[in-house]
Amino acid sequence: MATRPRPYRPTGGASPHFALHQTVAQWYAHPTLQMLATSESLGWNNVRVTIERHEAIPDNLSTPNWEDNLFGLLLEGSARVHVHVIDGISFDTHVGPQSLHLIPPHSEIEVRSDSVLTHANLRLDRQLVSETAAAIQGGDPVSIELLPTFYFNDPLLYYLGTELANETRNGNPLGPLYADSLTNTLTLYLLRKYSTGRVVRDLSSSRLTPTQWRTVDEFIHAHLDQKISLADLATCLHLSVPHFERMFRATTHRPPYQYVLEVRLEQAKLLLADSRLSLTEIAQQCGFSSQSHFTAHFARYVGISPARFARGVREH
Repeated sequence: MATRPRPYRPTGGASPHFALHQTVAQWYAHPTLQMLATSESLGWNNVRVTIERHEAIPDNLSTPNWEDNLFGLLLEGSARVHVHVIDGISFDTHVGPQSLHLIPPHSEIEVRSDSVLTHANLRLDRQLVSETAAAIQGGDPVSIELLPTFYFNDPLLYYLGTELANETRNGNPLGPLYADSLTNTLTLYLLRKYSTGRVVRDLSSSRLTPTQWRTVDEFIHAHLDQKISLADLATCLHLSVPHFERMFRATTHRPPYQYVLEVRLEQAKLLLADSRLSLTEIAQQCGFSSQSHFTAHFARYVGISPARFARGVREH
């Protein structure tokens, strides 16, 4: 069960003095912080993930004035933390495993801590948040904002965050579509549970029409040798990404990334019957970045290696 979050509550009093905000570059150059992994080179569209190890911060440290919504989760460690929000709350608390925090854009915050902590920080694209709000809310999405919320526990959010952190660490070349799907689900959940929005419109019963399905399926088959994102698929139907993914799931009972992977692997099975093609060539034609990634996914999907599958086809 999710623990009670600590929301932002303006006090209305005089603003405390804050040091000038650091730039993002200054933040990552700070001696107390070590960057362990980043999604920057992975081609993800709607989220930037960093995994950061923070040494103890004995004195108040001003965080960057982030342009995007920042969702963070504690991966390792525990500490006594002090948080100071301008024109808002100031508190000390103990944070431990699976602790989460949500910081909207342009929040002015100082922090300090007494021990080493490892966080995954997810910077959610502001346009994605706006489009998702428009897709689910029966009102003006401009007025819907995520609420600053500190050190709370929510098992589903933690699972989604750790999946994105694992994809960042592994650098999976098939990750962009999966990352899009995870980010869309996480953003949707945040807007439903941790935003100023109150009226939710149910889109779960909407399905793709036969014509829409044919358009999407033809696009997937025509671009198997390329990276395919949720935005690519949604654009085919002139839909927002959140609306498209909900309709796709309602139609196929699985997320787009899983369907695309299955199409790639079924195409690989057909190509394996052609002995003129090497495993490397088949991997490339089906959108896998390397023969090793292709072999690993194929073995999990079919139960045997591509080479063994090909031998079996030729013997028959």
